[in-house]
Amino acid sequence: MKKVFALFIITVLCAAAFRPALVSGKKSPPAVAPSQRGQESVQYGPEVQIGQNAVSDHVRHMARGKDKGKHLSPDKDYRNVFNPDGLTRLGYTIDPVVQTSVPDVSITPLMMPAPAPAPSQDSPSPNATTQLLGNPGFENGSANPAPWVPTAGVIDSSTGEAPHSGAWKAWLDGYGTTHTDTLSQQVSIPSGATATLTFWLHIDTAETTTTTAFDRLQVQIRSTSNTVLATLATYSNLNKAAGYRQVSFDVSSFQGQTVKVYLTATEDSSLQTSFVVDDFALNATTGTPTPTPTPTPAPSPTPTPNPTPTPTPAPSALLNFDGLGNGGGYTPNAAPPDTNGAVGATQYVQWVNEAFAVYDKTTGARLSGPTNGNQLFQALGATHPCAVNNDGDPIAQYDKANNRWVLTQFSVTNGTTNGFYQCIAVSQTSDATGAYNVYAYREPNFNDYPKFGVWADGYYATYNMFAGNTFTGARLCAYDRAKMLTGQPAAEQCFQLSSSFGGVLPADIDGTTAPPAGSPEYFVNFGANSLNVWKLHADFATPANSTLMGPTNLAVAAFSEACSGGTCIPQSGTTQKLDSLGDRLMYRLAYRHFADGHEAMVVNHSVTPGTGPASGVRWYELRISGGTPSVFQQGTYAVDSNSRWMGSIAMDKVGNIAVGYSVSGSSLNPSIRFTTRAPGDPAGTLGAESSIITGTGSQTATLSRWGDYSALTVDPVDDCTFWYTTEYLKTSGTFNWSTRIASFKLQTCQ
Repeated sequence: MKKVFALFIITVLCAAAFRPALVSGKKSPPAVAPSQRGQESVQYGPEVQIGQNAVSDHVRHMARGKDKGKHLSPDKDYRNVFNPDGLTRLGYTIDPVVQTSVPDVSITPLMMPAPAPAPSQDSPSPNATTQLLGNPGFENGSANPAPWVPTAGVIDSSTGEAPHSGAWKAWLDGYGTTHTDTLSQQVSIPSGATATLTFWLHIDTAETTTTTAFDRLQVQIRSTSNTVLATLATYSNLNKAAGYRQVSFDVSSFQGQTVKVYLTATEDSSLQTSFVVDDFALNATTGTPTPTPTPTPAPSPTPTPNPTPTPTPAPSALLNFDGLGNGGGYTPNAAPPDTNGAVGATQYVQWVNEAFAVYDKTTGARLSGPTNGNQLFQALGATHPCAVNNDGDPIAQYDKANNRWVLTQFSVTNGTTNGFYQCIAVSQTSDATGAYNVYAYREPNFNDYPKFGVWADGYYATYNMFAGNTFTGARLCAYDRAKMLTGQPAAEQCFQLSSSFGGVLPADIDGTTAPPAGSPEYFVNFGANSLNVWKLHADFATPANSTLMGPTNLAVAAFSEACSGGTCIPQSGTTQKLDSLGDRLMYRLAYRHFADGHEAMVVNHSVTPGTGPASGVRWYELRISGGTPSVFQQGTYAVDSNSRWMGSIAMDKVGNIAVGYSVSGSSLNPSIRFTTRAPGDPAGTLGAESSIITGTGSQTATLSRWGDYSALTVDPVDDCTFWYTTEYLKTSGTFNWSTRIASFKLQTCQ
């Protein structure tokens, strides 16, 4: 099995070298001429199209959908690096505002779940593990195989093949003639359970080929009516090996369902292959994440006649649990996970490549999913690319003003033939498990790395556009939110930038106060020691009146992209380095209109600190006055020898700033941490770190892809609680990522 799987990955990865749809859009556009810097221009008359639209079924009624097995390219030799300003980096510039220390450099594990109390002798553990299968070793014999349902001759005690243990085993095929054997057992997996299927497998064969799979065994999950819900693995004569080996599958996605564990073996007309299995187990662990008690705040310092800024109060930990991925009810089949999520009125939605799930934001319990992203778009028609392809690059947003979910991914497989689409779903209520108004917009070329923001008058998006292998510039688009909320045909208006600009982010509103009336949507990217800002005014009634103004060029402290925009982040226990994505701003560009009337935006990216780690988090707060943005404060967070990168930043309603990010080093597996600051802290500084989870594995050769982004969002109800999600690894390997979802708040925000 492992050999076949490895061959499959190699085949797809090699193909990815020639398929830009599977590459995360890091191209090298031409350098920007100096005369272009600092000059504004105005574009009129966007490209306009009306998207195809329909109404989806309720998410909670959807089947998970079929996995496609998309593996994104990890090979830096054919992963073209996108550089937003086209400049060649020939050395590192020491950042004059780099922060190398904090008031408390200790790592406070605030976010780790509280240990569960020891169970009493007369009560079960709240996280009990139960083995669900009956007669797991077939020791009831062939006369009484129940609850297994085998074809004749499968349950066997002959000496032709040895059992793994005991006297009996299940022997499928091995006849050397055209034949099919099956073995199944129906089982109910408890709601909310983390479930793992394991068994021992031995394969021997008389086939001599080393290239052709003549005889096959499929391990499946089927419905009670025998519909195939998932094929967990396929083995063949090519996987022959001496002795038994244990295989394992995460089947948590079928929690709350009654399904069949189903094995089917097919053999051709000559040369036997025997598939022998024994000692099954389907272990289900039940329980929900345990909230961490709020730590007691440190006493405030005694005021003095000339007080110094008060240190940022320690954040309060709320929830911390596994999202989709290994251990979270989903088996990864793509890298990177593109981990993204948003918090709503009562739920949290996380979307990774290539499925999403809905969680209760009070308990962390999974309410639905994982559901493959393309299942959202089946109402567009069974042959529509948005319904057929499950290509990922997802974004999950919550429209706070209207209490609606906005879920989107692209469809780019065979795009030159079938079209490149952005597929957008807008919920009909605040319930993410309900029905959606779904839309499909055909883009002129490959619409890579989509990023979405919610503004006062519409939904806005940015794309890195490619014609074949040629980067053609960023595409800035507006969508008619009023029409999408009611399921009417809705327009997309787009402006195309030149190839001098890419990696642009749209502003995304946090809080309950809208921008001043008539405010345009803001877009930002970075250039050489600068930020570029555009302003888009969308007129959905008269599209010819829509305008895009910019860029306005804002000087910032000198910086160099982490890893020159490429791969250099170290990990513990391996020489494999990780991608920095230092060539672009990191999602989100978070906007807030505060109660005192001031407007602010925060954003971050990964830079080389100059000395020490490979990467630190460069962050900015921009202030907007009269529609004119300026840099209010900036800093780089690099407090020890470990690299920090792939960040996401946001502000709460009182002006506290939080940044979540990945952290890794030569003695540290990739882990998840965050840091915060209060409005009164010294400008350009962040406070002490808190740990969300410490990784226990590193990503191994030859997979460098990491990220490609993460998400820090703010609870729309209290406007104080931050929610962060990104990836980590439980064990070293490839395509075995896990994700984490954690929430926290600062005590000064009530």
